[in-house]
Amino acid sequence: MSVSTLGSGSIASDTVGSRIFWEATASFLRVAIWVIWIGVPVYCLVHFFLSQDPWPRIAMSSLMMAVGAISWVCLACHKFKAAIVIFGVGIWTGLVTLALLFGGVASTPMVLFPLMIMLAGWWCSTRAAWVTALVTIVATVGLMLASNTGLLPAHPEIAAPARAVTQCFAAILAAVLITYLVRSYRDRLAEVQQLSGDLAKHTAALQEVERDLNRAQAVARIGSWVYDLVANRMKLSDETCRIFGLPMGARGDYDSYVSRVIEADRESVRQAWRDALAGRTPFDHEHRIQLGDGERWVRQRAEFQLDEDGKPLLAVGTTQDITERKLADDARALLEAQLRESHKMEALGTLAGGIAHDFNNVLAAIMGNVELARQDVGRDHVAVESLDQIARAATRARALVQQILAFSRRQVLEKKISDLAPVVEDTVRMLRSTQPPGVIFETWCEPDTPPVMADATQIAQVLVNLCTNAWHAVEVRGRSGEIKVRLAPWVQSAGAEGTGEVFVLGRPGPGRHACLAVSDNGTGMDSQIQRRIFEPFFTTKTTAQGTGLGLAVVHGIVHAHEGSIALDSAPGAGTTIRIYFPEAERRAVTASPCGIADTVAPAIPPASHPMQQGKGRHVLVVDDDEALVILITRLLQRQGYRVSAYGDPGEAMAALRAEPADFNLVITDYNMPGMSGLTVARMVREIRADLPVAMASGYLTSDLRAQALEAGVRELIQKPSAVDELSDTVARLVAAPTQSR
Repeated sequence: MSVSTLGSGSIASDTVGSRIFWEATASFLRVAIWVIWIGVPVYCLVHFFLSQDPWPRIAMSSLMMAVGAISWVCLACHKFKAAIVIFGVGIWTGLVTLALLFGGVASTPMVLFPLMIMLAGWWCSTRAAWVTALVTIVATVGLMLASNTGLLPAHPEIAAPARAVTQCFAAILAAVLITYLVRSYRDRLAEVQQLSGDLAKHTAALQEVERDLNRAQAVARIGSWVYDLVANRMKLSDETCRIFGLPMGARGDYDSYVSRVIEADRESVRQAWRDALAGRTPFDHEHRIQLGDGERWVRQRAEFQLDEDGKPLLAVGTTQDITERKLADDARALLEAQLRESHKMEALGTLAGGIAHDFNNVLAAIMGNVELARQDVGRDHVAVESLDQIARAATRARALVQQILAFSRRQVLEKKISDLAPVVEDTVRMLRSTQPPGVIFETWCEPDTPPVMADATQIAQVLVNLCTNAWHAVEVRGRSGEIKVRLAPWVQSAGAEGTGEVFVLGRPGPGRHACLAVSDNGTGMDSQIQRRIFEPFFTTKTTAQGTGLGLAVVHGIVHAHEGSIALDSAPGAGTTIRIYFPEAERRAVTASPCGIADTVAPAIPPASHPMQQGKGRHVLVVDDDEALVILITRLLQRQGYRVSAYGDPGEAMAALRAEPADFNLVITDYNMPGMSGLTVARMVREIRADLPVAMASGYLTSDLRAQALEAGVRELIQKPSAVDELSDTVARLVAAPTQSR
């Protein structure tokens, strides 16, 4: 802690005014001593020739000359006060003694006492003048009484020359005194005038500096203050008053300062102040102050001035308005958290997409072989039930893969301008048929909700996941629960700060939005759970209830739709999740599948016999997954196709070059080591432009569709596909008339 120590000594007296006074005093004292040294010998000489007994006067006069000499030595040593005391007391005592011995109140030295009174007033103080006058009066009265009662012997009349010398001495000393008094007064008056002018200049300069300082403090939003700890008084600068919302020139104390601090921060401020006074830490503290109905962040810093014993006497400090910095810090922290969350979700999405791709191949092999096994054993075989269970498990696994793809944002979005009310109503109607008993389901859609650019299927998936979570939350309560679904318009004004809600994904921009809200009166969530609910595979449910992907999928879909998610929940108070979708521009068009057909196209009527469907047509299959190659080969051969299957794309292209006219269709996987399905399609087009190509992939994006169209792909197959879907695709392509591309 920075401190400074205040010394206990008084301020030095060597100012301009005091220097002039002491110089004038010393000069007059020297003259007075010279007058005594010259006048006293003359006085003694006169009495030597005119008085009958001059020696007592000569002795006393010699003592007065000695007093003058001692005073002179003190002046030479710059001991002005000592010289004045010795000279004044010595001369006064000598004069009283002369009056006592030689004439009492009628003594000639009595004429010098007024001068002594004036000198005491000038040299020392008004009080000294009054004391000297009082003592002189007492001495005079004493001399008078002593003379009247006969205590003092009668003295002969002083000779006229001796009286004349004494009076001349007094006149000269009085003239010198008056001269120095007048000169000193004039010097002091000139000094005062000079100091007044200098003071006016310094005051004007100080006021200008103060104005500049106030302007600088206002620009920097840093005020200053001085706190007298002994008197408990604070002096505040204009900027400090402005920061605290006080009138200019306001004063305060410690209690009034603490009263401006918001209640939640007061104890920390008191503790920081106690620690600083104890010398344990510097006083450098950030806290909030009340300002009307709002609050403001300030940073207070202080340094202390200590006495010689180390006790704080004065605190000099600054007050800085850091409200904007705090708001900015809260916004770099929120942004940083969102960026960190985005990177985490992106990394997990990439991982999930890769897993889903590999898992799709496994599922395709399982589902295809189950279908072939069903055909092999017939409907009455005992193994059919087991095969059905395998098929159902594979179907659930395929749904799980679709959720992983949705979470990883790998699914293609078929966005178009959509009214969400029918989507909500249809989804809720489906959910009501499967809702748990005792759950009250309320839904309402406001008619003026704006349309949005959305994939209706994925919006339905969002609603299903949110409602499923709500069901589980109200079931935990062990009593009747309520779930409310609401679709309503919402408008964000330009420049507005927001809805006041806690957003876990983005913030709505200016303009109209469709707000989809799902509320429940379930158990609610604490802050720790709220921070993690959108993490993939995080769940508070049992294994049978969920995988932890539901809300992660919601997060991925809403992000892909450029929407925002707000969360409002507390333990025991239920949960509300609001999703904001921006209003669609009317000129927007439906996302195009880039002219490539999917396996969802209507299937052609199956042939009366499977072997008649293929009619010996030749299909080239290219896939690096051995299980899928075997599956597709068996499936197509059962339908009457000839199949040439290769795990190496290079070998497949060599076979095609050898006999290009012998093939009717090429089926290739997209993701293969060394050569992608797009490269295979381009090579097929170079070898034989009219040969149709179908490409299979686990995730079909808009970019992939566009690239496939450019490469000459006729159809895209979504993995994993059912056996009948694959069969229909092959039949449709080999039956279509050839076309040059």
